Amino acid sequence: MPVTYVSAAQRDDRLAAIAARRLDARHLMLAAASIVAVLAIVLAYRGRLTADAVRDTSAPAVVTNLNALENPSELDPLLRSVFTEPGERRTALTNLYTFIASRREAGDRLPNVGALRPLLTREQLATLKPSAVVRTRATYTITPRMYVSGIVQYNSTTATTGSNLRLRWEYAPGSELFVVYTDDYDTESRPQSTALQNRAFVIKVTRLFRP
Repeated sequence: MPVTYVSAAQRDDRLAAIAARRLDARHLMLAAASIVAVLAIVLAYRGRLTADAVRDTSAPAVVTNLNALENPSELDPLLRSVFTEPGERRTALTNLYTFIASRREAGDRLPNVGALRPLLTREQLATLKPSAVVRTRATYTITPRMYVSGIVQYNSTTATTGSNLRLRWEYAPGSELFVVYTDDYDTESRPQSTALQNRAFVIKVTRLFRP
């Protein structure tokens, strides 16, 4: 009967490798706490969103994300339906971009399209809303192998607010755990309230088996 001998160091290395592949309950608790914390932040953020959107039955050809602007020229197509005079449009373009950029530099993103109200009249804002959207994305790295990302989006065309939260954890090399939460709310269903349109919670686990 053949007998294989291994050194104490080799035995310890094998035991350490096996232990590293196992799910640690403390890591699962940390992941769950992170999801709850991010969810609480998203729900609090949604409370700041207003339901003053004007629904347009015709979908716009181009929708501009105000929180992702990189230069003033990106606002030009958005403002053509609001300001027909080129000189007036250039002035409004400069003022709006300066306003958005200054908030971004201060670490404050636009919570919704209605935040442009100080620079536009109600009629101008109502005309602009079907072509504008606000998306806010954030990523929080817990450990080199675990992070939480989230996005909150308000669509002024359909008057809906949606959020998406995603946890990714590589609990072992090549093996991952994904936890995803999504929802959508109709902000025009009833005054001072929101109606849930869709909600999903998904857990996915992958495992790499080595020969």
